[in-house]
Amino acid sequence: MQSFLKFIVFPICILLAIVTFLYINLTPPNYMVEVQIALCDLDRLSKSLKREGELPQDQDSFREFVIQQGMSSSLKDMWGNEYLYKLRESGFIIYSLGADEREGGQGPSMDVYSDMPPPEKCHPRS
Repeated sequence: MQSFLKFIVFPICILLAIVTFLYINLTPPNYMVEVQIALCDLDRLSKSLKREGELPQDQDSFREFVIQQGMSSSLKDMWGNEYLYKLRESGFIIYSLGADEREGGQGPSMDVYSDMPPPEKCHPRS
């Protein structure tokens, strides 16, 4: 019985521990999916604004623009918060404050901006 434990069960336990460690450390965190979707939304919204030419002057006119473009599903980020829009001298910025709705943060609370590069593949949001 001891040899069974020694040569079968112990190595299996070690192998499971290694697999668990690798899974935990190599699997991207769930919030990265939300961040990637937000980056795709921001990329689509930015491209749509650039095609239009005339930029919205404030958050309300940005909201109207998005609805008129038939992109109302892209008005809110994956945390249920409305994307924010600011007109700048050099153009505009669209952004999400992340899950915590506050500036700054890490992980699911990280801010996501339209001037960040989008993922290579973006799929339409349903």
